[in-house]
Amino acid sequence: MNLQFRDKIDEILNFWYSTRPTRATMVGIHDYDCDLEKLDPDSRKETLSRFEGFVSDLEKLEASSDQLDDDELLDLRLVRNHLDATVKFEREYRQPDRDATVYPDLCEWSIYSLLMRDFAPLEERMESALKRLHQIPRLIDEGMANLTEASGIPEIWTRLGMEVTQAGMGFYTSMIPMMAAEVPSISGDIRSACDAAAASLEIYNRFLRDRILPKSDGEFCLGEDMFDYLLKHDYMLSYTSDELVEVGREYIESTLEELRQAAEEIEPGKDWKELIDEFKTDTPSAENLVDYYRREAERARRFIIEKEIVSIPDGEKLEFDETPESRRSRLPYAGYVVPAAFEGGQTGTFWVTPINTDFPPEQQREQLMGHPKPAITVIAIHEGYPGHHLQLVRSNLIDSRARKAFGSDVFIEGWALYCEEMMYEQGFYDLKSRLFMLKHQLWRACRVVIDVELHRGNMGFQEAVRMLVDIVRVEEVSAISEVKRYTQSPTQPMSYLTGKIELMKLREEYRKKAGGDFDLRAFHDRLLSFGSIPVGLIADRMLN
Repeated sequence: MNLQFRDKIDEILNFWYSTRPTRATMVGIHDYDCDLEKLDPDSRKETLSRFEGFVSDLEKLEASSDQLDDDELLDLRLVRNHLDATVKFEREYRQPDRDATVYPDLCEWSIYSLLMRDFAPLEERMESALKRLHQIPRLIDEGMANLTEASGIPEIWTRLGMEVTQAGMGFYTSMIPMMAAEVPSISGDIRSACDAAAASLEIYNRFLRDRILPKSDGEFCLGEDMFDYLLKHDYMLSYTSDELVEVGREYIESTLEELRQAAEEIEPGKDWKELIDEFKTDTPSAENLVDYYRREAERARRFIIEKEIVSIPDGEKLEFDETPESRRSRLPYAGYVVPAAFEGGQTGTFWVTPINTDFPPEQQREQLMGHPKPAITVIAIHEGYPGHHLQLVRSNLIDSRARKAFGSDVFIEGWALYCEEMMYEQGFYDLKSRLFMLKHQLWRACRVVIDVELHRGNMGFQEAVRMLVDIVRVEEVSAISEVKRYTQSPTQPMSYLTGKIELMKLREEYRKKAGGDFDLRAFHDRLLSFGSIPVGLIADRMLN
């Protein structure tokens, strides 16, 4: 072990978490639970300067790489590239200056991260929450100052900021005070701090409406140069954005052909879209929606144990709950919240977005049709077993602080999509679910094209919505929610299919290398032993 290198990694990560206290709480580092992010210009400038210094330090260490072992070299490349991309993204995209959702999101998550897990007695967590609540007006003031000075603010982000702010108000007026009632010694202080936070957010909402919306005439596009940079340096992929669009379009065509073949096998003469429409009427009741997801995830878990597909670590647990109200506009179906990497318990949370009873009856029916039973089977694989939950729990258990801190969406999302395919190969689900799995793959192929073209400025918001509605048959209300998210997360939407492709290629190369000794569980266990890092880094170790 190179102690100089390990000390430098510890220094980098300690500073990283000190500037991202909400993130630190989420991953189970509780040294900063009483702190809230500082996003004023001076703090951000100092942070970027430190990151640039760390990149320089790591480059010097890499020059003497003969003194580092294979795992240390892996960590070094991961941390250096991530910091470098973070600096470039912040300097060129300036999201805190232009994205009105940054501040209400941080306010809510800073408190929710303290309350969602029982990592300490409730009284202790509430005391930390109280200290963070007191800082919310300061963070909102920083947000208003940043947005006031900024130019190039996208209208869609301002409107989304208003939506997020309004949707989250109940968190301060209802949920937190309700939990605080269990801690009588500070419940009054909590209520007062919640009132102040809510008042600050009300001011922020009016500020967005009256001051920022009228000047929101900017573009959300990342730009081709930055998109290509992130592909190469953060994800360590060989694609350019041009090549990625071509991959997406090829997969749209090939997946449409697979859909046609599957439909013909299910019911000759019927179009796959007709069959999807028929199957979408087979849903759980709105009241039993969460429970149905739970049962399908548990069935998938039993299957991977019986078939010896991948090892399940001891102590993991998956709980199910409704998606928090403030997140529903951007999570129309389901989502997953990973357990903390640096805490002992490994309990993940599977969110299911309930039917909105405030919608008109017809819109409620449309929303429920987004949860057909055959599709739930596939989503349970993707989010639960052996998808996100199993993979991320395995990642949490590795012996590397760096790889616990920095993950790659291409691996994380690619693994979950790969699992959908692999579980069909292993015989877990029938052709009805296969039809939805292919529909989901078609969706991910469209995401690749939309992601690149939205952020290169070659596609507008409504064009992206129509692509999802017309090609994938996504309900329009959900398509709008999806594209809103894509505008804020450049390169993330493309990661699902891109990651699956990379993992399928790696599996085939590994199979050829192993020959007759190839074992699927051994491959999966080896693959997951590296953490959630770029597939290229893993391939270097598994194939050489």
